Amino acid sequence: MDASPRRDRLSPLAFVAVLIGAAIMVAPLLWTILLSLKSNAALARPTPTPGSYSCRLVKLGGKPAFEKFKPFFCYVEVDGNL
Repeated sequence: MDASPRRDRLSPLAFVAVLIGAAIMVAPLLWTILLSLKSNAALARPTPTPGSYSCRLVKLGGKPAFEKFKPFFCYVEVDGNL
């Protein structure tokens, strides 16, 4: 028995339309991430200022290929000399 019987019901054109729609929905977030990764933005000691932050986890790769999670509070502290 085929593991995905619904695949036969979706025409190739409809499948491509779904993929394009998904790409359009994800593109703005990926573009924001890409712009934040400036190649000349490296610091000698890239440490954030200690304190409370609103953090967010974004997972790329795997299944699903893109997954974002709700923001959560995290705390950054200095642990010894850097």
